[in-house]
This record gives sequence, structure tokens and C-alpha cells, in this order.
Amino acid sequence: MIWLFLGCTAEPPPATIPGPCEVVAAAGGAADPLAFAQAAVADGRAKSDEGAYVLADAGARCALARDPASVPARRLLAHVRVQQHRFAEAAELAEPLARETNDAGTWIVVGDALLEQGEFDGAAMAYQRAADHRPGLLVFDRIAHLRWMEGDVEGAREAAVWAVESGSAADPEPLAWALTSLGWLKVLAREAAPELDGALALVPGYAPALLARGRARLHEEGPAYDLEGGLSDLRALPRNAEALRYLADHEPVTIPTTADRRTWADFVAPSRPADALAAIDAELLLRRDPVTRMTRAWALFHVERVEEARDEARNALATGCPEPRLLHHAAVVLGDPSLATRALVTGAGLTGSERGALRALLAPGD
Repeated sequence: MIWLFLGCTAEPPPATIPGPCEVVAAAGGAADPLAFAQAAVADGRAKSDEGAYVLADAGARCALARDPASVPARRLLAHVRVQQHRFAEAAELAEPLARETNDAGTWIVVGDALLEQGEFDGAAMAYQRAADHRPGLLVFDRIAHLRWMEGDVEGAREAAVWAVESGSAADPEPLAWALTSLGWLKVLAREAAPELDGALALVPGYAPALLARGRARLHEEGPAYDLEGGLSDLRALPRNAEALRYLADHEPVTIPTTADRRTWADFVAPSRPADALAAIDAELLLRRDPVTRMTRAWALFHVERVEEARDEARNALATGCPEPRLLHHAAVVLGDPSLATRALVTGAGLTGSERGALRALLAPGD
């Protein structure tokens, strides 16, 4: 007798995960995986596309599989780890390479990884080593950001000017980034920022410049106010979480959970506080800079762990970082009108609803 067991099938074989060289080959980069990875990084920067770094990661690892001693591939992989917010891994990869080569570019990666982990002194030393070997746009831009994070606004602007002056239109993307950074500092000071248009002229559709110009145009008290122009700039960035949170004041949006975890947690904390706290606690395992710490204070405040929120907010403020949203959150969590006033000075760094909340804090009886 033959028994037919209908409906019973053998288990399918487990799916195989493609290796990095297979990923690169499928994307057409097998001939030169390092060049493929470098192009993917450039694409990710220009478009603020996190998916590009997945390809860059595969390209760098494939290049290392072919030549484990390749310094450019080792440095690039560390840089990609920074972009993926795997900061401890980035430092672990970059620090021994920097000591081995004393290369300015590698010291910059070390500084980036340490800065995001809240290790400002270590980041400053790494950037100084880079500047000692090769002063130029890349390190001046980092110095500007570090100074900003430490509350040295004028020093940040000075270094941002150095970065622009060190750039060249022959290498347009780094110069576009430097112009955007300087332009944004001017926007926060309520000054005209022609650098943003200059960045877009160099790299049409450049996502960081579109984001900065869009936010500037939505600030009703700034010199660039242009509601429709600002909305147009931000709508051109449908996958950018920060652009979406500005658009949320004007039209329905959803920030995907695949977005930057800190931005997502910050945005959803008032409506989904428990989820926001879980997300930012996970992010704190990777980076501990003051903005991330303040995002945790914001989430704690909304789950009604108010005393913890206030302690976290004070710790974040102690660094001196003048980031507008950091000041906004601190003002609300601590109920401090002086912080609300400081945040409103740099109002383009806040959404319209955030500015409205601070005005309500300053005039609760109105």
C-alpha cells in the first residue's frame, strides 16, 4: 500500500545571506569594490539616504576581503560605521589605524566616533592631530561642530568660515556641506544665508542644504520667510525624518521607524512615550552626546518620570550645547522661561508648534 501524505512538504532550506562581495556584484561594483563603496558614501551624503551606507558597508568589507591590509578600505569602513551610528565599533576600527598611519582622515573618523559618544576631550585631541597633519575643510568643519556642541557659538562660526575658505568647487560636495553648515549658523542667528543657495548651485538637490533652507523659510520671524518655498524644499526630502517633523505642522506625515532612532523617539514622545523611551534607551547604548541625553529627558518627562527627566536635562545642559531643540526640551521639562527665551532666539531650529509651546510657557495667562 502506498500512502500519500497530502499537504506535507519538506522544510525549505534556510535562506543564505549574501556576502558583501555578492551584494557588490549584484549592484554592479565587483570590478572595484572600494570605488563602489566611496561612491555609495558620496550618494548617502548628497541625498541623506541611509540605505546608501548599506551598500558602502558591503563595498568596504568586500575590498577588505580582497586586501585585508588596505588602509583606505579600513578607514572607509570605520567612517561607514559612524554613519550607521555604530560609534564604538568605528572607534575600535579607526584608533589603531590612526596610530599606525598618523593619517589626518583617520584621526577625523576617530574624532567623529568619540564626539558622538560624548567624549569631547578625546574628540578634540583627535581633531587636533588631524589639523596638525592636514588642516583643511574636513577638519575645520569638525572643529566648528565640536565648538558648537560645547557652546562656543562664535568659535563655531569662525571654524565654519575656515572650512568654506578651504574648499574648492573642483570637489563640490564637501564645499556644499561646508557652505550649508555656515549658512545654518547664520540662519540660527537670524541672518541672511546665501551660502544655502550657493550649496544648491554646486550640488543641485543637495539634501542637507534643502533641509536647512526649508527650515529657514518656515521661520516666520527670519529674513528668509517663504512658507510655500519652505514646504517645497522639505517635500523634496520624503525620507528625511527632520524634514518630516517640520512638515507635520502643515500636513499629515508619518516618520517611519526606520528613520534615525533619536529623531523618531523625539517626535513620538508626546504620543507614544513608552515606545520613545525604549528607543532612546537603545540609542544611548551607542551615543551619549548632550542632544541624545536631552531626548531621553524628553521621553522621561512624557512617561511622567519627572524628577529623572529633570536630572537628565540638567546633565545635558551642563555641556553648554546651544542646540535649539535641546533648549526647547529643557525649558519645558524644567519649566524655565529663561531657557524658552534662549531657544526662541534660534527659532529656525524649531518647528512652529515647538515655538508656540515656548511662547505659551513665557505667557501662560494669554
